[in-house]
Amino acid sequence: MQEKLTATQALRGVALHKTEAVFFHGSRQHQPPDAHIHVEGVRIEVQPQMKYLGIVLDSRWRFRAHFSGLSTRLMRTAGALSWLLPNIGRPGDQCRRLYAGILKSMALYGAPIWADSLSSRVNAAAIRRPQRAIAQRVARAYRTVSFAAACVLAGTPPWELEAWVLARVYDWTVAQKALNRRPDPIEKEEMVGWRRTIKDKVCEFESRRREQLDARRDELKARPPAAIQYTYIGGVLTCSECGRTFTAKIGFVSHWRAHQRSSQN
Repeated sequence: MQEKLTATQALRGVALHKTEAVFFHGSRQHQPPDAHIHVEGVRIEVQPQMKYLGIVLDSRWRFRAHFSGLSTRLMRTAGALSWLLPNIGRPGDQCRRLYAGILKSMALYGAPIWADSLSSRVNAAAIRRPQRAIAQRVARAYRTVSFAAACVLAGTPPWELEAWVLARVYDWTVAQKALNRRPDPIEKEEMVGWRRTIKDKVCEFESRRREQLDARRDELKARPPAAIQYTYIGGVLTCSECGRTFTAKIGFVSHWRAHQRSSQN
C-alpha cells in the first residue's frame, strides 16, 4: 500500500502535509479509534469527513456536512443579491432570473454525486431554504410566501428535482458509453424534432399569455376612474388604471388619493 502511495505521490506531486484521509463505512460500523496511516514517515489522521473537488465527503455518504456548508454559502449569496433585487422597480424579470441562475449553478455543482441523499429531510430543507429566498426576490413576493408558491411564481422548478434529473442523465450517459453506443441519425432527428416541438409550444404559450394580459390591461384601463381596483398577486398590489405596483401601504394610499382627486376634478 505504501509503495503504491509513494508511486502516486511521485507522479502527481502529492503534498503529504496537505493530504487527508477518510474511512468509509456502513451504518452499522464505526470508525476505529485513533485511526491513521503512515506515508514515508508522515502520519495522516483519518478524519470523519474531507473536502474533495469542492464536495464534502463524509464517512457514511450522507453529505450532511456538505449541505450545511452549501446552505450557508447560498444564503450569504442570496442575501447579497437581495440588495440588487428590490420588490419594486428594476431590474426586470430576465435580470432576476439571471441572478437566480447564479445560485442554481452553485447549488447543483456535483449533483450526480449527492442527488440520492436528498431523500433525507435535513438535506432537502438545506437546499430549499436558499431557493425560496431567491425565488421570492424573482417573484417580488414577501418573505411569508411559501416555498412552493415562490417557485411557481418565479417559474423555477425545485432544485432537488433538477438534481435528480442531472443524476439520471449522468447514469444514462455512463451506461451508453460503457456499451459504446452512439445515437443513430434517426434518433438525432427525433430529438431535434422533439426540441423544436417543445420550443414552439413554449412560444405559443408565451404569446397567448401576453395576449391575455394585454386584453386584461386594456379592459382595466377602459373602466372609469371611480371603478379603480387593485389586484393582489404575490404580495404586490397592481392598479387597474395605470398599472403601477405597490408593496408598501404608504405608497398605495397616496396613489389612491391622487386618483380620487383627479376623478373629482
